[in-house]
Amino acid sequence: MVQVHIELEDGDFALDVAASSTNHELKKAIHQETGVVPVEQTLRCLGFPLEEEEAKIAEFLELSKTFNLVLPDEDADKGILEGNLSSLVTRCIHSHWRSLNSSQSRCKGFPCEHLQC
Repeated sequence: MVQVHIELEDGDFALDVAASSTNHELKKAIHQETGVVPVEQTLRCLGFPLEEEEAKIAEFLELSKTFNLVLPDEDADKGILEGNLSSLVTRCIHSHWRSLNSSQSRCKGFPCEHLQC
């Protein structure tokens, strides 16, 4: 078990979860703590959305044990690029992560050549 820190706009809390947990399993643990169902949760690590439900949180624990929980704003106006831009940034981060893990090279930063992935 590993303790992760969940940050919310109106408060923070800690959860003990298995390091082998997926993003979805972390969301289920958050549901037990907050009552907010997983489909209404957006998790971010270091500001980047964690969109792949079956990704292991162990991949992110090497960078940070703090996750930001964003809940839907019922009154917010949804922009046309919201989902597309978020998905593009996430793919770029995952691409960097794979290249760093496989080559042990240093990341060139963002924006990068992976924007077309």
